[in-house]
Amino acid sequence: MRALCVVLVAAALLGTGCDEDAVTADRDVAVKSIDAPGGDLSHGAVVTPAATVENKGESAASLDAWMSLAGPTDAVVYTDSVMGETLDAGALRQLTFGTSDPLEAAGKWTARCSLWSEADQDSANNVLSREFEVGAPKDAVELIPLDNEIGGWSRNGAMDIAENETKLYELIDGEGTPFIENGFVKFVRQYFSGQVEGRDVDMELRVVDMADSGNADAVYDAVATGNETPWTQDHAGVEARIEQSLFAYEVDFWDDKFYVWVTISDPTEPALNIAKMFAHNVSAAIHN
Repeated sequence: MRALCVVLVAAALLGTGCDEDAVTADRDVAVKSIDAPGGDLSHGAVVTPAATVENKGESAASLDAWMSLAGPTDAVVYTDSVMGETLDAGALRQLTFGTSDPLEAAGKWTARCSLWSEADQDSANNVLSREFEVGAPKDAVELIPLDNEIGGWSRNGAMDIAENETKLYELIDGEGTPFIENGFVKFVRQYFSGQVEGRDVDMELRVVDMADSGNADAVYDAVATGNETPWTQDHAGVEARIEQSLFAYEVDFWDDKFYVWVTISDPTEPALNIAKMFAHNVSAAIHN
């Protein structure tokens, strides 16, 4: 009889333990990973945060999710949410949040995702953070290609630099007005020499730091002549265009906080391809 009682008590305890486990596992949502942003980002990068969430419970669950981005001083500069997502038991889902404004502050940032679900029984896995780095802003001087960085093309003469209105007018006279009116902080000009199909050809490259992407976009519009053709296939920067004259090709674009202009003194297709190479080179340097 005593043996039978022991067996019954053990069975009761075991049954109770199983019920407790089932209750614990029944309601449990978790942040499995923060998928974006992460790693090293360029100054002014625009990101679309994303996180993967998991229903670790044994029944379907509805959840609300929040994402925040905090800069190097821990000030939160971005928040967004995804509400009312329903996950089946054991399901994973990547949640995508709204696109951020440009991330300007250089240094370590923190992305933080948090969840809420009614009757969730393990809050320890409802929050996850991930660090990422935003690089320092590029100097316009750094974006100018070195000698033979683009094969056969070398700098011709000293680099011209203007960081105030007076110097800018000295270099390009009235052409500087749109840059001044739209808040430029640094103008850099470098001439290059090379060859196009055996002909000696000169090129002029201008890179203008407009302080932010809004100014760069504005000056791109302000200097338009109306004779350009949009460069839409594999173009440099955010927006780019091409203009041909009797004696030259011009390519200009804006990217991040920079406005860039290239003119090559040869109106042929091979010359245009070289100008495009310079444009792509500068655009890549902005982001590397």
